[in-house]
Amino acid sequence: VGQDVNVESNSASIFPRFSLNFTGGFANEKRWQNYASQAALNFSALNDAENAETFWLQVTRAAGTAISSVVFPNGTVSVSNLFLADRVGIGTNGAQATLDVNGNIKFRPHEGGIDPLCLAGFLISTCSSSIRYKQNINAFNHGLSLIKQLRPVTFNWRANNQADFGLVAEEVNRVEPLLTTTNDKGEIEGVKYDRVGVVLVNAVLEQQQQIESLVKQNQAQQTQLERQQQQIYGLKQIVCSMNPQADTCKKEKE
Repeated sequence: VGQDVNVESNSASIFPRFSLNFTGGFANEKRWQNYASQAALNFSALNDAENAETFWLQVTRAAGTAISSVVFPNGTVSVSNLFLADRVGIGTNGAQATLDVNGNIKFRPHEGGIDPLCLAGFLISTCSSSIRYKQNINAFNHGLSLIKQLRPVTFNWRANNQADFGLVAEEVNRVEPLLTTTNDKGEIEGVKYDRVGVVLVNAVLEQQQQIESLVKQNQAQQTQLERQQQQIYGLKQIVCSMNPQADTCKKEKE
């Protein structure tokens, strides 16, 4: 074999192919091939009769020399260190973000952290509350009246029967839709528990106003009581000067 190997074909049914056969392997487990089809490079496992194959890698080209997709169609891929310059799609051929997953994601973090994560639509991002990202800002005044309508419950998750407690999203939505989330079908999905804390801020402020009002009312009543006691004492002095033998005057002398 020389320095350059060139395998060509222009037939729609015969693709230029490079085949490997480990003769010491087990039946139907020793043949591999890769070949070029129109706009794609395919890697597959062959059976011994070479009439059945399973693709494990397909590389598709776009215009020119650009690579439009790299797909592992046969399932799990295990890598220890992988760098990709553009986008990765899992369960989708049209990745719309750096990592686009069509399905559930399971995290197994090895270290703790303090930064929370938020969902922005279907994007996971760090949580932000900066005015730079907000518009149509208005006061939200609901507090105690809203909190009093929420119903904490205990329950078991259907997936694993694990006991838990919290709120029912559908019930919360009937009280305040801004406290709930929906899925891509428009169904009520979850509760924004972090936003409940914002409502509690209003509730605490309302209670603080009530406490301050009661303190002022108590102070006013205390002042009035002291004034009335002074008036009663003055009247008593007048009565005793006119009638020292009155019972209230005798008791005071005793």
